[in-house]
Amino acid sequence: MKSPQNITIAFLMISAAILTALLVGMHVWDSPRAQAEVSVRHAQVPIIMTTGAYSKSMDLVYIIDIRTRRMNAYAYNQQSKRLMPLSTVVVDEVFRSIRPPR
Repeated sequence: MKSPQNITIAFLMISAAILTALLVGMHVWDSPRAQAEVSVRHAQVPIIMTTGAYSKSMDLVYIIDIRTRRMNAYAYNQQSKRLMPLSTVVVDEVFRSIRPPR
């Protein structure tokens, strides 16, 4: 009963089950990624607006003001129906802190 063919078939079935479980797991626990939505030029103020998931129940809106080189993060408050400011980052300082590999 332990012919090489039976062992090969059992090994292939176990491998297929493991790969199927990994594939299903990737789709079930895959977190959403931020995507650039809109680049707006309004009233001579160039901005870039993008969204990103903070948690399963909350998304954030990021607005980058090109002229002042600042990025602001906002969260939507369900009760007040308003965008609430969370933080502001100076983009130049962030990029200065990142050093390319040598």
